[in-house]
Amino acid sequence: MDTTDDTIFEHGTNSPRKPASGHLYRQHFKLNASHNEDNTIRSIAAMLGVSEEKLRAEIKKGQENNREEYLAVQNYTESYRSLLDSTPKTTKDKYEELMDAGRFLTKTGLNIEFSAPSKMSIYPDFIFKMGEDKIGLEHSRIIDEKMKRATKTTQKLLQDAAVIVQQSDPSLDGIVNLFIDFDQPAIANKSLNARGFTTGERESLKKIVAKYVIGVLKKENPVSPLFITETNFESNPGHPVSIELGERYFAIGGFRELAEERIAAKDKRFNDYQSESGLKRIWLLLTVDGFSSHSGFDLENEIFIYDKHSAFELIVVFEVFSGKYFLIYDNNRHESVGHQ
Repeated sequence: MDTTDDTIFEHGTNSPRKPASGHLYRQHFKLNASHNEDNTIRSIAAMLGVSEEKLRAEIKKGQENNREEYLAVQNYTESYRSLLDSTPKTTKDKYEELMDAGRFLTKTGLNIEFSAPSKMSIYPDFIFKMGEDKIGLEHSRIIDEKMKRATKTTQKLLQDAAVIVQQSDPSLDGIVNLFIDFDQPAIANKSLNARGFTTGERESLKKIVAKYVIGVLKKENPVSPLFITETNFESNPGHPVSIELGERYFAIGGFRELAEERIAAKDKRFNDYQSESGLKRIWLLLTVDGFSSHSGFDLENEIFIYDKHSAFELIVVFEVFSGKYFLIYDNNRHESVGHQ
């Protein structure tokens, strides 16, 4: 690798470092979109425990930064986006991958030409040019599949419970955010992190949630089930009851194991990437969305150097939400120090 590459990744603000102590706190919830701006700001500030003035300033700053970056990435990826538009059966995921790749490549500051080929390659996901070399970029997301399954199961449970509430009393309305402890027993001593609920248990669980929500909406002060840790209500006149999964959690642990699993899976297919594209240099981009519990990690504390052998030239972790990237593997340096 030439000096330019080394300088960017070696001395950038996102070089891998020793994990520090501490956790990253995250939360999200649903509000009534029909509120005017003042009411929405007031509700969010109350949920987050910050002043309205501070929240307004942060929102304004974030909007300006996001708009500038979005337009820059849209311009940078325009040729690839046009190719996706003209490619039959292009999925939404492919556009999201393109945005991830575009954001990452612009963040590096490298002199990269990101022009689309005449047709989409099967492998790797994208190809860019740096100097005289064509380099492949294979994209993969790091997701905690166990948490993803639990989240999906719980969201379906809440949707079904909302239907029961609607059928029980059509006059009720509102958005109910339920914050769930996935490890607490929900029914038959099984938690929502577990798998294998019987049909009867699932039906009973829906009714438990529906009964509790009806009590909340009728202001009966019901006792919440053990697995419901907190409830937030937003009025939504004229619309059916909606029960949403609120998340408030500490993003800790598990990142290295998930990342190494993805790297190993991608390495097994490296020969396919290379033979299909004819490229000698291919990078692996691992993305973390940094927002949901099944994908969010505090990368500042969890990042590591990958000390096993990989066929990829570089392996980079990119947190989409913050725009930070971390080089965790460089094949040239790895080989030069005699790793097996």
